Amino acid sequence: MRRSDAGFSHGGPADGGPSDGGVRGNAASYRRGIVLGLTMAEIMLLLVFCLIIVASAVFARDARTIARMRDDLAVARIERERLLAEAQVMT
Repeated sequence: MRRSDAGFSHGGPADGGPSDGGVRGNAASYRRGIVLGLTMAEIMLLLVFCLIIVASAVFARDARTIARMRDDLAVARIERERLLAEAQVMT
């Protein structure tokens, strides 16, 4: 019995061999990329870049909130001191 008769393949076009775009044909598509022609490394770089932009926007918003709260605290302390001085004058 010959090997091809026993179910063994010889790498021809019928069984995914190189001539039908098998592993060698797919290597070009992996290098070229699946999504928008980008490779996985490029997609990951874009994802990291987008996450950095989002994180910086969140940090900037938090910094503005903290600055506003500090200003409010300073105003509240001034008002407290004024009220304490006024209460001492009344007593």
